[in-house]
Amino acid sequence: MQIRDKQNFLGGLLLVGFGLGALLIARTYSMGTAFRMGSGYFPVLLSSLLIVIGMIVTALAFKSGEVKFPKVAWRPLIMVSAAVALFGLILKGAGLLLATFAMVVVSRLARPGYSWKETLVLSVLLSVFFAVVFYFALRIQMPLLPTWWG
Repeated sequence: MQIRDKQNFLGGLLLVGFGLGALLIARTYSMGTAFRMGSGYFPVLLSSLLIVIGMIVTALAFKSGEVKFPKVAWRPLIMVSAAVALFGLILKGAGLLLATFAMVVVSRLARPGYSWKETLVLSVLLSVFFAVVFYFALRIQMPLLPTWWG
C-alpha cells in the first residue's frame, strides 16, 4: 500500500493522537450512564469520536489522490466572525435587542446585493424573535434594553 496523500495521513494520525490523549486523561473520571452522566462521559464520547474520524481520514489517505484546497471566501469569514464578536462585546451594555440588531446588520455585509430595507426588516424581526425566545420564554438573565436607557 502506498500513501497517496501525506497531509491527510499525518492529519488523521494527529486526530487519533489527540483522541488517545484525551481518552487517557478522561479515564480517571467517573463515567456514569447515559441517563446519569458522570464527569467522564462526554470527554470519553468526544475522544472516541475523534479517534474514529482520525482513523477514517488516515485510511482515506491511502485511497485519495492529490488534494486541491478550495479558495477561501475571506469577506464572509471576516464579517460573520466580526458580527459574532460584536454581539458578545456589546450584549451587556447595549442589551439583547440592539446587540442582535447590530449582529444581523454586520453579518449581512458578508455578501453584497441585499437591500438595506430588507436588512432592517430582518434585523427587527430577528431581534424581536430572540427577545421573545431567550428573554421572555427561556428567562435567560441578560439585559433586554441598553443599560444606559435607565
